[in-house]
Amino acid sequence: MGKFLLIFGIAAAFATTFYERSFPSSVQDATGIVRGKVGMSYSDWGVASDSSKRLYTFVELQLTETLKGEAKGSSIVLRELGGAKDGVAMEVSGVARFERGEDVVVMVGAPNADGSYDVRGMMMAKFNVERGNDGKEYLSGPGLGGATAHGHVYKDAKREGQNDPQSPVKRWTIDDIRDLVRAQTQAGNVASKPVANYGTSQSRRQNPTPSPSTSGQPSWASRDSALPLQSIPAEGERGSRVNLLLGIGIVIGAGFYLLTRFRSRR
Repeated sequence: MGKFLLIFGIAAAFATTFYERSFPSSVQDATGIVRGKVGMSYSDWGVASDSSKRLYTFVELQLTETLKGEAKGSSIVLRELGGAKDGVAMEVSGVARFERGEDVVVMVGAPNADGSYDVRGMMMAKFNVERGNDGKEYLSGPGLGGATAHGHVYKDAKREGQNDPQSPVKRWTIDDIRDLVRAQTQAGNVASKPVANYGTSQSRRQNPTPSPSTSGQPSWASRDSALPLQSIPAEGERGSRVNLLLGIGIVIGAGFYLLTRFRSRR
C-alpha cells in the first residue's frame, strides 16, 4: 500500500499543461515522425534521460512508413511515462493512449539506450489516420490545434481571426505531411549553407563576386596586396593605426612647442 501511495503522490506532481501551436511547427521540431499499426503494450521499468528508474508503458508499433527521421526496421517500440507492474502503479495525465490495431502517426524523439522511442508531446504527438469519403487519408487528434467534429477540424474563431467559429480549417493528409517535411528539409539545407565572406576593403566592396584565378584565391587578393590574404589589415585596423600615429604626432608637437616657449622666456 505504501508503494501505491508513493507512486500516486509522484504522479500528482506531473501536472500536464498544453499550449496550442501550429501543426507545421510541431512537425519541424519533431526529431522523427513514424506511421504504423499499434500492436501489444506492456508496462516495465526503464531508465529516464536523467538516469533515474521510472515506470513506463511500452507500445509496439508495426512500421508502415517513416515520414521523418531515421527509424528503421519492421517495428519499433514506443514508450510513455506511467503504467502498472509488480504491485506498483503510476498514472500520468495527458499521455497518449494507444489501442491495438490503430493506424497512427506519432512524433518521436531520438532512440533511447534500450532502443525504444519516447513519444515527444504526449497526447499532442499522436494522430489517428482515417480514410475520408474522397479516398484520402486524413489525420485526427488534439495536436492539430482543435477538436474534431463531423469529419472537420475547427479552431477558436478569435485565434484564427475568423468571423464564424464553425468555419473549417485545413485538414491534414498523409500526403500533406510528406510535402511539409520535404519543404522544411529543403529550406533547412538552404539556410545551413555557409555564406562566403570576402572582406571589407573598398576594392572588395566594389567586386563582391570574386572572379576565378589560377592560384585558387579570389582575384581581389592580388589587387589589394602582395601579402598573404590573412595579412591584409582591415579598415578598422588601418584607422586605429592612423589615429595612433596622429595622437603621437600631436603630443610630440605640443611638447616641442612648450619647450621652445620655455627657452625663449629664458
